[in-house]
Amino acid sequence: MSRRTVSFLVLSFVSLTVAFSVTTGDTRIHKDIEFADVDGHSLKLDVYLPSAKNPPLVVWIHGRGWQTGNKELCPVKWLTEHGYAVRSISY
Repeated sequence: MSRRTVSFLVLSFVSLTVAFSVTTGDTRIHKDIEFADVDGHSLKLDVYLPSAKNPPLVVWIHGRGWQTGNKELCPVKWLTEHGYAVRSISY
């Protein structure tokens, strides 16, 4: 991984802003967090957090050949019921 890539990732995660959040049962949900802006295109993610402290993380990247699809259709968010945090990202 290049130094530029590492810097980009660090800056991206440092500058996360939460658009809105909700709690459903024991799961906290943070939607539409911008993690990067690429040529004017906002890249966002949703975070699903269990009640557990310091949970392991699963990152869901939806299919569709890197061209279509939606982070909203996250079929693994049920993992929060088993103590995992889930991030579903757009690209």
